[in-house]
Amino acid sequence: MASRNGNTTIIKDANGITNKIQYKADGAFDGTQGDATFSGTWKLDDKGRVGLTSIVSGTLCTPAYAHRVGNTWTAGGYTVSLVAGVQ
Repeated sequence: MASRNGNTTIIKDANGITNKIQYKADGAFDGTQGDATFSGTWKLDDKGRVGLTSIVSGTLCTPAYAHRVGNTWTAGGYTVSLVAGVQ
């Protein structure tokens, strides 16, 4: 998760809906979906998953794989990119 701190993870679904998440080293995150904003906390578990917890959606866990800035990959029907800085 170190490569995600201070950068933006962009998640796009098949319908073109885009979420942008900025992870912080202190375990917090901020995000957007269109004009809507959300925030919460994140934590890695002992199974290598990152759990995101927010008031809006509760807790969602997903596998956390190492990626570098500039990488794009697919995960469960989503296209995910890691881009430099806060977007």
